[in-house]
Amino acid sequence: IVTINLTITTTTYDTTIMVACDSFPWRGTMYYASTQQADTVLTGSCDSIFTLDLIVNYASASSHTMTLCDSFVSASGKVWTMSGMYIDTIVNATGCDSILDYNLTIGHTTWATFNPVVCDSMRSASGKWWYTSGTYLDTITNLSGCDSALTYNLTVNYATYNYVPVSICSGSSYTVGTSTYTTPGVYVDNLTTVDGCDSIIKTALSFYPQSRGWVNYPVFCEGDSITVLGNVYYADTTITVVHTGGSSHGCDSTTYHVITTKTVTPRLNLGADVTSCVDGGVTKVASNNYDTYLWSTGGTTRFLSVTGASQGLGTVNYSLTVTQASSGCSATDDVNITFVNCVGLADLENADINLALYPNPATNYVNIEIYDKFNTSNLKLEVINSLGQVVMSQTVTNTNEKIVMDVNNFTRGMYLVRLSSDKVYMTKKLFIQK
Repeated sequence: IVTINLTITTTTYDTTIMVACDSFPWRGTMYYASTQQADTVLTGSCDSIFTLDLIVNYASASSHTMTLCDSFVSASGKVWTMSGMYIDTIVNATGCDSILDYNLTIGHTTWATFNPVVCDSMRSASGKWWYTSGTYLDTITNLSGCDSALTYNLTVNYATYNYVPVSICSGSSYTVGTSTYTTPGVYVDNLTTVDGCDSIIKTALSFYPQSRGWVNYPVFCEGDSITVLGNVYYADTTITVVHTGGSSHGCDSTTYHVITTKTVTPRLNLGADVTSCVDGGVTKVASNNYDTYLWSTGGTTRFLSVTGASQGLGTVNYSLTVTQASSGCSATDDVNITFVNCVGLADLENADINLALYPNPATNYVNIEIYDKFNTSNLKLEVINSLGQVVMSQTVTNTNEKIVMDVNNFTRGMYLVRLSSDKVYMTKKLFIQK
């Protein structure tokens, strides 16, 4: 008889399935990577079998450098408002820590309020244009790169433009601001309004037409007279009378009293005084446009011939009075003739006969000087126009003869002055200019 005290035990199994972060300790060993392990331990009569099915995941880390405005909300919901270094932790996709490093630069929004007063329009800091008064908002970037919120309480005033037509009296002036104008024209003045804006005034300045009147009196001959406004006048003149405020616009008006005289045509002109040698003679020739001639010597032709032998040394005044039916006037002129002793004529000493004309060209009269060294006598002086016509002829009997000839009635052009006899012949050109 066998007696058996039987104890039956069984093998035990212990299985660990684990997902861990970074590392996992199992049965005295630290595991850092995913693995499958088995361990058998004899416990009593049977084995104890331990198994490990391990998945190791890992934590993650990242760094972020950020520039932003006012505040930053981290991934875990933390709020940071100042610049600095910050750390935040969240769970990554594998369920492990995700460590976030933040290097934050935090700028801040700024606010400013302005109360500008401008003319016509304003351009904001960001380039907006505003043309009316009101409250406006504008946003630009400040130095930290964040918004700068600007509030404008804007007052807009406006420039003024005025066109002003103005008429004033001649001789008056018109003032705009600091400018004074005395001549007609269009003027632009830039002034300032009470609000400090431009006040542009365009002035079209004109003058009232001058009120003028003329009173013409009968033309009378020189030497006669006329009484005008209580005064006696003997020559041409214009009397100006100003009537203060006499026009329809209240401006001054002017009346011109025109006094006109007349005389013979051409005007009587015996030329300059003459000085000649006592052994010679002087001839004055007046224009042939007059009707009567009366010299102070009693002569009644247009010629006055005086010799030194007849007058003697010294000066004598001779006058001529002429009348002219066409003008209805008479005229008188005089001339002084002086005879002196002459030692000789140096400029003519080498010439047997000479003919001098001056001034040449002539306008009113011409001096004709004749020198006859041998006293040829019976010299004939002629003035011939461009048509070959003789317009003046005279006999010369003196050794030295000076003739003053009136050329007022000569037409403009060239003439020949011819001196001739049966022994001599000489011509010179004379130019008449008007």
